[in-house]
Amino acid sequence: MRFIALLILFQFPIIFFGQQNSFLITTSDKFLIDSYTQKNDGFFHTSFKPIVKSTIEGYAQIDKLIYQTGSDSAFIVRKNHPWIWKKLLVESLVEIKKEKFNLRIDPLLNVEYGKDSLGRMTVNSRGIVINGDLNEKFSFTSGILETQAFPEKYISEYIRSNGVAPGQGRVKNFKDNGYDYSYSFGNISYSPSKHFNFQLGHGKQFLGDGYRSLLLSDVPFNYPYLRVTTTFKRFQYINLWTAFQEVKPYDTRTLVYQRKHGSFSYLSYLLNKKIELGLFEAIMFQSTDSNSNNVLPIDFAIPFIGVRTMQYGLRYKHNALIGFTAKVNILKQVTLYGQFVLDDLNRKSDKGSLHKRNGYQIGLKFLEPLKIKNLFVLAEYNSVNPYTYGPSVTNQSYTAFNEPLAHPLGANFNEIVVLGRYGYKDLFCQVKLTYVKTLNAGVPLYYSSNIFVSTPEYLFFPQIPMSKSIMNLNFEAGITINQKNRLQLIVGFHKRSSSFDSITTYYYFAIRTPISNLYHDF
Repeated sequence: MRFIALLILFQFPIIFFGQQNSFLITTSDKFLIDSYTQKNDGFFHTSFKPIVKSTIEGYAQIDKLIYQTGSDSAFIVRKNHPWIWKKLLVESLVEIKKEKFNLRIDPLLNVEYGKDSLGRMTVNSRGIVINGDLNEKFSFTSGILETQAFPEKYISEYIRSNGVAPGQGRVKNFKDNGYDYSYSFGNISYSPSKHFNFQLGHGKQFLGDGYRSLLLSDVPFNYPYLRVTTTFKRFQYINLWTAFQEVKPYDTRTLVYQRKHGSFSYLSYLLNKKIELGLFEAIMFQSTDSNSNNVLPIDFAIPFIGVRTMQYGLRYKHNALIGFTAKVNILKQVTLYGQFVLDDLNRKSDKGSLHKRNGYQIGLKFLEPLKIKNLFVLAEYNSVNPYTYGPSVTNQSYTAFNEPLAHPLGANFNEIVVLGRYGYKDLFCQVKLTYVKTLNAGVPLYYSSNIFVSTPEYLFFPQIPMSKSIMNLNFEAGITINQKNRLQLIVGFHKRSSSFDSITTYYYFAIRTPISNLYHDF
């Protein structure tokens, strides 16, 4: 019913400008977009994702790379083959093309079966996604997914502790040791000209050029947002207004769940065709307290970056932070990138302090090195000091649905990420290694890493040498059996070791339609 309503709402004359829907934020898509933009040596803004297709000159070529349109597919279906084989192997479930109107309906699947030392683990997700172009200025996406899962032990412990499945929202119990959850997503995208794009939706955003983001990531669950993108050649300016909800009910029944709102601004500047620089500001507003709900301050709607930070500083009564991004295309196959997040200036006292509340990222990407087609390698280092992102009031934490808005581990860590991906026709494989060690902050680990709790201006704890290390190794190999809807067959292996937990070794087989990143490497 949702897409039918959209069809009725937006049927009026238009001017030709191109598709206004967005590329996905999946790791494989990000690699392909980076490879295309770097090879074509143009002025492309690629740091804030999802990227609206019409903002990338030649976006149709990226679609061909992602969906391998016209490639020599491993599955060849002839015109006289049965309808069911065409729909399974080469076509969308429903596809309508009529002049400037396009509509595609595809199934979503993630049916996974695996085993670890504790026994059988399964995931059973089913859903549907609808994509459409109402005309050349309007596009939309709408989808829903329902899941029943019996996950690995450490993920089950995470769900019980946080009340949510990683990146997928609230859960309810299912049978003895399982969980049941579902969610929807979608957006309307409108571009009145080549310089402006407006999106109203329910989804995720990602800021950065690496695997992780220390500023704004797609780690938490979908949330309502309004996004305005303004592009003038070397400049791109993005305003993002959001509504967040936690899974922590108040004692009073009238307020139900903690609510808050975020205002984010990002200014990107292309120094030349090889260097992109960015400035980021985030303000988390407390719009709910014990007496009121959804009460927004007047300055929530201010669209100008830096105004509130310059006026109030980083000790603004609402949770504020700023950040910087940089990307340098060293060669056509090599990209150097980085981020810096600053949550507060030094706060020092003779009792101890919350100082150096900041973090940084530095990474290298190799895009088809040695001219090996569809080979991508990434190496990344992330470091975040204790108490970074921490609010002065718990209701303003830099989180959504009980998960961090930036790194899944919150704060107080050093991390190394190594990722490699290779594709040949419909075949692909990926290996990923993450190693994290918490910093020895000389304070209880809970206070320095937990970004949900309020952090008083001064804290003093005795020296308690606490640290924790976590390693995740994941390997997947598979084949894409339908390039049109991305249906894949996958076999995989995951090993997780932690200084506080037992080793997890998990082998699995899956039939999957990847539409988003799910982070289980924490």
